[in-house]
Amino acid sequence: MELGLALCGGGSLGSYEYGAIKAFRELGFAFSVVTGTSIGALNGSLVAADRFDRLEKVWESVTIDDVIKDGLDFGLPIKANFSLNPKSKFQKFVRSYLKDGLGADIEPLKKLIAENIEGIDFSNIPTKMGIVTCTYPGIAEKRILLSELNPSQYADYLLASCSCFPAFPVHRIGKQGYIDGGWKNNLPIDYCLQLGADKVIAIYLQSFPEAQRKEYWKLPNVRVLKPSFPQGNMLSFDKSLLDKNMKMGYYDAMTNFGPMKGDKYCFKPNKSLSELALAHASIASSYSVAETIRAMNKLFSEASREFPRDEEYFLLLNLERLASLFEINPYDVYGVEQMGKIILAKAALYEGPIEGADGKRKRYLRRLFWGRAPAHPASLESFMDRILVETIFRH
Repeated sequence: MELGLALCGGGSLGSYEYGAIKAFRELGFAFSVVTGTSIGALNGSLVAADRFDRLEKVWESVTIDDVIKDGLDFGLPIKANFSLNPKSKFQKFVRSYLKDGLGADIEPLKKLIAENIEGIDFSNIPTKMGIVTCTYPGIAEKRILLSELNPSQYADYLLASCSCFPAFPVHRIGKQGYIDGGWKNNLPIDYCLQLGADKVIAIYLQSFPEAQRKEYWKLPNVRVLKPSFPQGNMLSFDKSLLDKNMKMGYYDAMTNFGPMKGDKYCFKPNKSLSELALAHASIASSYSVAETIRAMNKLFSEASREFPRDEEYFLLLNLERLASLFEINPYDVYGVEQMGKIILAKAALYEGPIEGADGKRKRYLRRLFWGRAPAHPASLESFMDRILVETIFRH
């Protein structure tokens, strides 16, 4: 079976793809076909060429200055970058943007692409690598199989796929202008299938333009990996944002395709999980079978994807509900006992406001911990709180 990988465009959000690709390597996935748009094209070309070392180096060290000359941190409010000083980075950026038509000076990006594609010959690589760009004017999708190009053309066409107009200038190859392929096909699943993939893993990014052709997401041989949390600004290369997205991509891939368990959090599938899951279900049923069914219906219906309706995911989704309430870091791997203790500690020590639904729920959990809550839960939420706290306490 030919396994394909389709990668979305999305600027700095491509760090999420890097994290997921790292997980796929650890899981032993081998891709026969790779397609990508914009940053997905660059990431994908290094995957297809089996140059993970270069991909890792890019994402572990990249800054805005590796992409745009005199680049600004677009994750900051405009007033944080603004300056009237002619020698300031802001004024230099404005001058370069307006020079020779619209578009930032992306000489650093050209250099980054050229350095990382150097020495690769896709005609000698078994993995098919297809990229998407758009002709300009006219904005017509153009698909390019890198193995059909001369190696001296790779960098040019990868830059054509990445030319995020109007932020970046129109890229010209000969007399033809090109702009970012995302304007027509930002997640090229269809191209991956066209190149012969029998099954496709597609990585979606929360970018602009929004990924088109979502009818392909519904195909039985397509699985789409989506970020569990908001990704942030696609033009921000802030190190903390890049690291967050890398970790999110890694853990999302491990829970969706690997041995780890969970929806938006990542849990180890160990003996403690099995034991606590059985205890959690037993305690719930001892209170009320009807409420247990209602609780399960609520948790499973609100999950980001379908899960087996079993004791383990009943416990995990209930844990995640409170982990989210207490804003526990999702970019890590947890044991269920470890997560339970963190939740109990936060509940026991909560001294914050009681206004609003979240404040009242946290105060209720504090009362549960200290044995001061009413014996009979007054709502479905408090029922789920009680059975979870009792499960953690008993074990």
